[in-house]
Amino acid sequence: MDIHDVRFPLAGSEQPGLKGRLKAGVGVVLASLMTQRAASLAEGRVADDLSLADRLLIAGLVRRHERLGTLDQLNGLHDWLWAGRQALAFHEQAQARFESWWVERHSAIVSPLYDELSAIPGRYTTLCEIGCGSGLVLADLERRLPQPKRLIGLDLSAEQTERNRRCYRDSSRLSFDSGDAAAWLPAQAQPGWALFSNAGVLEYFPEAKLRKMLRYLAGLRPAAFAIVEPVDRSHDLDRQLASRNYGVERSWSHNYPYLFTDCGYTLRWQRELDFAGLRWMLLLATA
Repeated sequence: MDIHDVRFPLAGSEQPGLKGRLKAGVGVVLASLMTQRAASLAEGRVADDLSLADRLLIAGLVRRHERLGTLDQLNGLHDWLWAGRQALAFHEQAQARFESWWVERHSAIVSPLYDELSAIPGRYTTLCEIGCGSGLVLADLERRLPQPKRLIGLDLSAEQTERNRRCYRDSSRLSFDSGDAAAWLPAQAQPGWALFSNAGVLEYFPEAKLRKMLRYLAGLRPAAFAIVEPVDRSHDLDRQLASRNYGVERSWSHNYPYLFTDCGYTLRWQRELDFAGLRWMLLLATA
């Protein structure tokens, strides 16, 4: 399954013209009639397979919340996607682009992260990757970063987590856990943790949720956060500070330099890449 094959749930009303308007219009009517089902969908409390009625309902919900500017209320559907069966297939196929995406381009973040972890021996004890998927990038970081005593891969998918545990059971430094980072990290993170996200993870966090998590982690001190995240091409990071929805997925384009500094971090390194039709922000920040 390639990224283009994923049936993103919030892409329910992307069709242009009359067809898209009719689909969303029918969905709006259904949402007013099937209120409990609409509420369950908005929270991501659904089975792996969406019915036609579900997709119409989602199209209506997307139309309604886009008009109100409240698409964050549908974020449960993002979590549903990345915790479910589609995510397993996506992570398996994503391994094919490990060399072209991570090794050749996104791994530019490793050098500044290495320098930060090395600056004061023992300052950072743990590296945690949020949204680790198959664990392939985290395993590469284990080879490249000798400083952390342990490297933890966190993912929404419980089944992917079990697969990773089996795959990397011989590693003494790698471990994996399942959960929503916004709830898991406040319960587990300690001073001296470095956080990492790669290839589009924080883009599924609404701004308020991301801010809360960043502020908590900054308060642990010392803390480091390295990211490789896509940003909307039209997002002017010098003038437009607020996060915005973009793309078919209705994920979030965050102004990462602003968000990190506003949440108590110091920017140590940043770079932008244009690759695979996307604008990428690579950034390292510390608190």
